[in-house]
This record gives sequence, structure tokens and C-alpha cells, in this order.
Amino acid sequence: MGARTDTFSTTRLFLFVYDFLSAGVNAIANIFGVSSGTVNNCTNRFIDAVNKLGSRYIVWPSESRRAELGLFAWEKYGFRGCIGSVDGSQVPLAYAPRVQPWTFWNRHERYSVHVLAANDHHRDINSLTLGFSGAASDAMVRQQADWARFPD
Repeated sequence: MGARTDTFSTTRLFLFVYDFLSAGVNAIANIFGVSSGTVNNCTNRFIDAVNKLGSRYIVWPSESRRAELGLFAWEKYGFRGCIGSVDGSQVPLAYAPRVQPWTFWNRHERYSVHVLAANDHHRDINSLTLGFSGAASDAMVRQQADWARFPD
């Protein structure tokens, strides 16, 4: 091992969550007794790890799997052709973004980003749509989701 010690993965996760749900990087750094640079680095490492694993675990169902899911929804709930559900959420930001902050201001009068998730009846996530600011309408985010633009 070199002179630099690595921050434990669990700590990275907590720093990431606190970063997105708290009052800011400096407050988190004080809580955990680390520098604000460490908080930023841990957040970036966590996001990179999630992005690398995303394509492995978040996959749109094949045509045959969609047929199975549709049949299940029809027999159990009476929904013809339903392969799952979709829900969107506004993830609040601790502070205003530096670039075009007004585009992140949402109807709840706070800064946020949109997250839209599609999942099947087993609660497996099949699609995530990210990258839209809080000012974007739910309908626009849904229209841009991969499953809406490329249904097959």
C-alpha cells in the first residue's frame, strides 16, 4: 500500500447519500471528519461504480420475457399487456447548481433532478431515465425514456 489510504466502500456510500440529501459538501465533511475534496471524490467514485454496473443489472426485458410479464399481469391483476410500472421522482439538491440554476427549480420550490424508473412485477428495475432538471415536466421525461423512444 502506498502513502495514501483508500476510503472504505461503505463510507463512500454514506458520503454519497449525505451529499445528495444534506445541506452540502462542507457540512458532510465536518460530520465525517474528512475534507470536502474527499466527499467529492467519494461521490464521484460511487457514481462511477453505479454507472459501470448499471448495464449489467438494469436491462430491458426480451420479447419473450415481456410476453411472460404481460400474461402474469393479465391473469393476476386484469391488466392486458402490462409488463410493469413506471414512477418518477424529484431528487432534491442540497444547493443550487452553478450552471443555469433556474432550470433545476421545480414546482415544489426547490432545486432538483428527475429520476424515472420502470420496473417489473418482481420489483426488478428495467430502465432508469436520468439527466433531466427539476423544471422538466413528467410528460417530457417519460417521452425521452428509452422504453418510450425504442419500444422494441
